[in-house]
Amino acid sequence: TSGLHQEFGGPIYTGVYDATYSGPRNTVDEVYDQVISDLTTAISMMSNNPPINKGYLSKTAAHLILSRVYLTRGKPGDYQLSIDHANQLINS
Repeated sequence: TSGLHQEFGGPIYTGVYDATYSGPRNTVDEVYDQVISDLTTAISMMSNNPPINKGYLSKTAAHLILSRVYLTRGKPGDYQLSIDHANQLINS
């Protein structure tokens, strides 16, 4: 949240797994945006049923992670989104 060193995010690669990939680093904002996009998409595709086994996340776990991502990023409106996802956890 300091605004310093925002260019030092991690590389984002959404293609087929490639162990030799060594692409450029994305900005911190781009990494947060990708994480939020992935979790939001996952939540929309998940059912409310418990996962098949421990190797899969539940919808509840995805809401928990997304809540913490919004809390950590801290942009305007993110704290309310964090509260909204936390409330979904409490009410489930």
